[in-house]
Amino acid sequence: MSTEEDHTVLRRVKSIPTDTQDLNEWDFVNAEKERQSPQWLSDSMWDSVDVVRKLKPRIQCCTNFVSMEVVESGLLAMGCDCVHTHEPLDPLFFFNTHTAIHCNIGTLTHLSLLGITEAVSHAREHGVKWILDPIAVTITDWRVDAVMDLLELHPDAITMNATETKMLAIMCNCCDNSILRDSTPSAVLTAARKVSIKLNAVVVTLDSDVGIVTDGVTSLHIRGAAQLAFAMKTVGAGRTLISSIITSFVACRPNNILLACAHAVSFLTVCFETISKRSRKPLWCSRLRTAMIDEIYSSSKKTALAKPKIRDMHWTTQDNSQGVTGCAEQLNELVAN
Repeated sequence: MSTEEDHTVLRRVKSIPTDTQDLNEWDFVNAEKERQSPQWLSDSMWDSVDVVRKLKPRIQCCTNFVSMEVVESGLLAMGCDCVHTHEPLDPLFFFNTHTAIHCNIGTLTHLSLLGITEAVSHAREHGVKWILDPIAVTITDWRVDAVMDLLELHPDAITMNATETKMLAIMCNCCDNSILRDSTPSAVLTAARKVSIKLNAVVVTLDSDVGIVTDGVTSLHIRGAAQLAFAMKTVGAGRTLISSIITSFVACRPNNILLACAHAVSFLTVCFETISKRSRKPLWCSRLRTAMIDEIYSSSKKTALAKPKIRDMHWTTQDNSQGVTGCAEQLNELVAN
């Protein structure tokens, strides 16, 4: 794609429509141009940030009480309208033009599971996207059964760490137990890809040694996301904050969930790298949480001290072993560097 064409596409963000049909026509994602210009994946991230801030989506959060304050602070900083409810008798199921449901199973109870199931079922009837964060999915058999039931409601995206990605691949009969013995990033990518194809959902895997987003065919590596995931482990509800921001991007970019998820993770990575460069000493725990929320609110292309880095690793076909091997080797090389 030529420079002139690229600038023409990016300039369209200045007049973002609020009507869904107009937004679909305006949407600047073009798969053919995307393949011609890999750098466009990263350069267009700030356009997605502007979309979220202008459309101000309403996010219904089904999470535990410990996470609510952090999640709401992050979503409000992003400009979103946040609603916390998963009570099955609560009629607060608001769905407007730009809406999505963020579901973190957290401290799961029978009552909360019933509320989550009803909220998601209602959302599917209205074509509303929903994101599942199956944290600690394998701790108990009951949580495994609960997540398997939720998967039948077809989440549009799933956010997990490396171990959960492998375990979900085994639960869905995509991989055998031997994948647990493979600690390489390529094993995580293979599991994520197979889960994505099986469930027809975008898989986001963030852990201390890998940061990938895949729809099973196209896999994106976000440089710096692994460092973000590692640091956010020290923050109470840090992971839930990440998945809630991903939900806000999906709400505004429902026609390209893969790119929405990649841009959300990349944006948070840029925020993390920016505050790390500004700070004179390492940020951990509550200081990191506060700094991240502040940066989510104020970060812009002009003020950020880091650049988005999204690497497109194309799979030739879903079943082409040579393509899979090449992509896995690519990821191992990216992580090593």
